[in-house]
Amino acid sequence: MRRTKKDNPYLYDIVDREDRPKKSGYVFWIIVIINAIMFVLTLGGNLFTDTLGNYYGYTFGQLQLWRLFTCMFVHGSFIHILCNTFSFIQIAPFIEVKYGKQNFLFIYLISGIGASIVSAVCNMILQRPTISIGASGAICGLLGFIFGKMRGNTKSKIKSAICLAAPLIIVGISGGNVDNFAHIGGIITGYLIGRLFNLLKIDGKD
Repeated sequence: MRRTKKDNPYLYDIVDREDRPKKSGYVFWIIVIINAIMFVLTLGGNLFTDTLGNYYGYTFGQLQLWRLFTCMFVHGSFIHILCNTFSFIQIAPFIEVKYGKQNFLFIYLISGIGASIVSAVCNMILQRPTISIGASGAICGLLGFIFGKMRGNTKSKIKSAICLAAPLIIVGISGGNVDNFAHIGGIITGYLIGRLFNLLKIDGKD
């Protein structure tokens, strides 16, 4: 399936003409399905949240480091997963097609882990007993990656990127239970990966 400017005008403002994808991938849909399955499983209680969520007391204090990874597949409410999924499917297909399945997974997962580390460290310093869950840190990493690879008219692309990230921004400023440290950590990690790709001259395919 070819994605056109009509499908997503904001992404096409961010991405240079020669970099625009000519088809869509499927790995990002697998992630969407996994998130949906995990969400359904959590409807019966907080077992998955308590077991898989990222809380520094468990993650670092008890060396349950898997939480840095598993927390990005758990969501706390329907609005939570809906906003994350909407933002994800706006950004993910381009990166998967342009840079390949393996690179896409690398960017997404490492950004998510980076977001989790920043979240746990900041919450530990501030002594906030917060269990962080959700894919938004990893999704912010995808956006940060695009910034890291950015060329051309930066000002207009930043405006378009803000429109793409609007659901995450709205959720981030509207609730006291939102872990914005994870969002910041994801953006920073993704940006650094983008700069690394530039350094290694990984430009993807047309």
